[in-house]
Amino acid sequence: MSQPDIETTAYAQWVTIDNGNNSPGTATLVIRKVSLSWGKFYEGGNKDREIHISSLEGKEIPAGGSFKIYSCGRENASSGTEGSYNLVEKNGGRLVRRVYWNCPLGTKTNTFTLSGANRDWVIQQDGGNLDSGALGDIKLTMVKFR
Repeated sequence: MSQPDIETTAYAQWVTIDNGNNSPGTATLVIRKVSLSWGKFYEGGNKDREIHISSLEGKEIPAGGSFKIYSCGRENASSGTEGSYNLVEKNGGRLVRRVYWNCPLGTKTNTFTLSGANRDWVIQQDGGNLDSGALGDIKLTMVKFR
């Protein structure tokens, strides 16, 4: 029996998180405390264009805007992707939510969680495959209502 192609397998473990700020007015979100335990971040849907955490840290998402974060396993590695970041209010720095994902290689369970409730914000999550394979496309729609 042949071994799976590690490059193909690692790249098959991926997540795209679309952070949408649908708030009225001027409620801007900022990405903070970006962390990656396994895998890599990449640019614009191209898994071969790796970007550094500093490209994401401090990224602002204005009201009416959105920003996508892409992560996958590294080529030639036998791991998937695991990471997190915080979404905070630009004015005041209050935590809106902590976003965490784990899309491991070789298991049948993926994890995607939002934690750290801020009662001024409502967040809707759509998408995500928690069974196996890639986590896939996840859309977060955030609205500040106070």
